[in-house]
Amino acid sequence: MYQRHELLDSHLTCRMWCVGTCLPAGILDTDGYLVRHQHQIHSLSLITDGTCPHAGRRLEGLSSLTALISLEWEGIQHPLEMRTLCECLRQNHQRLKTVSIGLLLDPNVPISHEDILKVFWPPPAQDDWTPGEREWLPSLTSLTLSCVPFPDSLLPGGQPSPFRALKALMIRDCPNEQRFLQLLA
Repeated sequence: MYQRHELLDSHLTCRMWCVGTCLPAGILDTDGYLVRHQHQIHSLSLITDGTCPHAGRRLEGLSSLTALISLEWEGIQHPLEMRTLCECLRQNHQRLKTVSIGLLLDPNVPISHEDILKVFWPPPAQDDWTPGEREWLPSLTSLTLSCVPFPDSLLPGGQPSPFRALKALMIRDCPNEQRFLQLLA
C-alpha cells in the first residue's frame, strides 16, 4: 500500500504512473487518491497491462481528472479501457495539447471499429454542450498513435478532420494508416 503525504495533496501538476501492470486499488478509481487529492493534474502517463484479470477496472476516475493538457496511455486492450479513454477525452477535449494512445491488439479481445471512431470523431454534439465545446480537440498539437487499427470508413458523411491545430503526428504500426493520413491531408 502506498503512503499518502498530505503535504502534496492538490499541489502536483505532473503525475506519471509508468508501471506495466494493473493500477492498485485506491489510485485512479472513482474515489481514488488522484481523483480526490490531485484532480488538477495537468499531465498523466499510464502504461497498463491488459493481461491483468482486473484490466480496465480501477481506472473509472480518469474522466474525473478535468485539467489534463497531456495524456499518454500505452497498453489499452479492452473495450472498457477504450470507453474510459473516450470519456476522459470528452472531459478534457478543450484543453488537451498532447495525446498518445497505444493499443495492444489481442485477437481474443476485439476492440470494435466503432470504439476507435469515437476516439477521433465523437458522437454528434450533445444538448448540454455549449457552441465552443462542439469543436473537438481544438488545442491538440501533438498526436501519437500506436497499433490503432483504423477502419476503412473513417469519416462517415464527410466530416472534417478534428485536428485543426495539429503540428506533430506520429503513427506506429497502425493498420490502414495510409487511409487515415489521406483523410487528414
